[in-house]
Amino acid sequence: MLVGLATLALPWKAQAEELSVDSAEGPIKVTRFAAADSAPRPAVLILHGSGGTELNPKVYTDHAEAIAGIGIDAYLVYYYTAADHSFLSDKAHTVRDHRAYNLGRFAAWATRTSDAVAFVKGKAGSSGRVGLLGVSLGGYIAAEAAAQDDRISALVIFYAGMPPGLRGNVRHMPPLLAFHGDADRLVPLSEGRTLVQLAQNAGAQADLVVYPGKRHGFDFKENDPDALDAMNRTKAFLTKTLL
Repeated sequence: MLVGLATLALPWKAQAEELSVDSAEGPIKVTRFAAADSAPRPAVLILHGSGGTELNPKVYTDHAEAIAGIGIDAYLVYYYTAADHSFLSDKAHTVRDHRAYNLGRFAAWATRTSDAVAFVKGKAGSSGRVGLLGVSLGGYIAAEAAAQDDRISALVIFYAGMPPGLRGNVRHMPPLLAFHGDADRLVPLSEGRTLVQLAQNAGAQADLVVYPGKRHGFDFKENDPDALDAMNRTKAFLTKTLL
């Protein structure tokens, strides 16, 4: 399943490895940040927002390094296909066009995420336990994948919800921790509340942390106390559910 590998040095114990995962719609690029522990260990797949990791590379790298720092391998998953990149980068398309496109792609992106889960579970050194961390659009994809793939053992969502087409058919969810700002104008707080309720209705432990006055992307602001709080909560949650 692995078709390419390059190693990039980082200024700490972890290393970033560029990998490629086979998938029906074409390869999925992933970047792995390995934990220092040589024993079998779990993994967390990080799904980017609509702007991709290039919108703020440091934030995604910080998330990955923080997770690797607690003994869990972290993978940045670039789930877009070449066709997705082409459509979403076309300046002629409106915000409404993008939303309609995303709605039609949720299922395929969730399938690509599950392909990445299978790849990660099959790697040497894997304990077999895999979690997802989704940001904005990536949060919707992570929620759909987790609802349909019982190999996913933990779910962390930043300001997102469950795709509309799946809300009436959620029968399974892993433990969930969701974060949302109550001043989010892009994805309203009601989306996070609905997601948590769906998870609870499916029998999962699910918690929502609401940050007063925070807008969409609050965790992209370096040294913001609420962003730091969210990451500390994330590490505690992943330690409890995966290690």
